[in-house]
Amino acid sequence: MAIQLKDVIHLYLGQPVSIWNDVTEVWIGYRKMTASDLRWILTSRVNYKILLRPLESMTDVESKEVLEIAQQSGGSVLTLGSFMVKTRWDEVDYLLAKGFDLFGLIESGQAIDKTTLQQS
Repeated sequence: MAIQLKDVIHLYLGQPVSIWNDVTEVWIGYRKMTASDLRWILTSRVNYKILLRPLESMTDVESKEVLEIAQQSGGSVLTLGSFMVKTRWDEVDYLLAKGFDLFGLIESGQAIDKTTLQQS
């Protein structure tokens, strides 16, 4: 069973995201996700998506920064659905702050791949 946006959306709280309303086809805007945004997404009958980047789009600079964070911090166990992985929360926080999809939301159609959108 795929991870659902509603189950992980709280991890993006405070992180910069764009929110898309599928019904009106309108961007809600690019800003740090607030508790109000979170409540709105979780309780609305409208299908909202967030704009994320696939991990494959990580730049060399970002990759180096993640490696530096990994070398500086200790590890802990993170449970994602039925998977348990050893991770460092500082790395996860960095990747969330950069808008990376850590949960397969793009593949499952619950998020939009930011790298496929045209720059205006």
